[in-house]
Amino acid sequence: MRFFVSSTLYYTISDQATLLCSLRCMRTQGQTVIEETLDRSREGACEELSLGMEENRFTLLEVTEPGDLTIQYEATVATKAVTKKIGALDYSGVHSLDAAVIPYLFPSRYAPADRMRAIADDLFGGILGQLNQALAIEDWLYQHIQYSVGNSTEQTWALHTFESRAGVCRDFAHLGITFCRALSIPARYVT
Repeated sequence: MRFFVSSTLYYTISDQATLLCSLRCMRTQGQTVIEETLDRSREGACEELSLGMEENRFTLLEVTEPGDLTIQYEATVATKAVTKKIGALDYSGVHSLDAAVIPYLFPSRYAPADRMRAIADDLFGGILGQLNQALAIEDWLYQHIQYSVGNSTEQTWALHTFESRAGVCRDFAHLGITFCRALSIPARYVT
């Protein structure tokens, strides 16, 4: 499947600055970046960095003078959808996981699985099978969390969303990830 991605960012720079932007689409076995451009309204040092297990792509921009800055990224990307029959989703515990997904079990700033383990266990621990648990988490989020713009900020974490019962897309994702990780189901956030 092919799709087109476009993003435009507008900044007012008050002093010399270094910007680390996470704009570029990832290149993975299942995703090919066919074409991409990154344009900016001002000249300056620009370097691409690849970090992490999945080679997240960042752009480091140096701005030496105050003023307005516009950054525009566009890409055409092809992905391969991989489907599996539900019966093929056999999971027999952490010991059977591919090592590459182990980090997606760890608690993080936005997904404090260690702090919410008891809540996840109370809500979903009695459900047999991790696929069924994941589906129950999805249903629970839909039934108990209200989509509410302005209820959260970029600092909001899963426990806040759980307590307030409201949030936006990323808050639903962070809470779902937290519940999954707390139940030893690898989960990650991808944008």
